[in-house]
This record gives sequence, structure tokens and C-alpha cells, in this order.
Amino acid sequence: MANQSGGANLPKVLGIIIFFAVSLLGLVPIYVSSFRTNQKLISLTACFSAGLFISVGLMHILPEAQQDFESWHKEQEITHSIPGHKDEQEHVYPYAPMITILCFSLVLFIDKVMPDRSGSNN
Repeated sequence: MANQSGGANLPKVLGIIIFFAVSLLGLVPIYVSSFRTNQKLISLTACFSAGLFISVGLMHILPEAQQDFESWHKEQEITHSIPGHKDEQEHVYPYAPMITILCFSLVLFIDKVMPDRSGSNN
């Protein structure tokens, strides 16, 4: 019986170890001066973190948002039937991906259209 409870704690212990390891690695840029002066390394880490946030949003949060939209539509009894669809069932329009694409497009538009006011010549 003792072996089973020890096995249940293994994921928790590993999670704590990984959390502290990542936290310590996050402090490297503060204490290593060559990291702060290497623009390519800073750019690569910024791109990695941006990709991490995008992947978390698209792979985890977006499907949950779509499920929430579908359950809300069922609660409100809002239905859409697609004419000519083979099973003629009621479908919920995928609002979560549409809102995601619109917001991403808005941020991209603002980033490309708004002038750089920092004073640099990049």
C-alpha cells in the first residue's frame, strides 16, 4: 500500500522540481552580462516565449473557448442549420476561432501601421 501512495506523489515532486529549475533558468539573463548584450540571443528567447504563449492559446485555451460557446448556444437555444448539409443537423458557428483571428489581425495591423515612436531608426 505504501508503494502506491509514493507513486502518486511522483508527478507532484517532479512538477515542483521542474518549476524551480525553470525559475532558476529564468534568472540567468539578470546575472549573466553577456546575455544582456547579445541581441540575437535576446531575440531568439523572445521569439521562443511568444511561440510558447501562442501554442498554449491555440492548443489549450481555444478548444475550451469553443466548447464554452457551444454550451452557451445550447443553453440559449440558439441554433443554426446549414442548408444542404448531409445530415441537416444544427451546428454552432465556430466563434472562438473567428474572434481569435480577428484579434490577431487587429494586433498585426496595429503593429505594422502604427509608427515607431521610440526614436530608433529600425
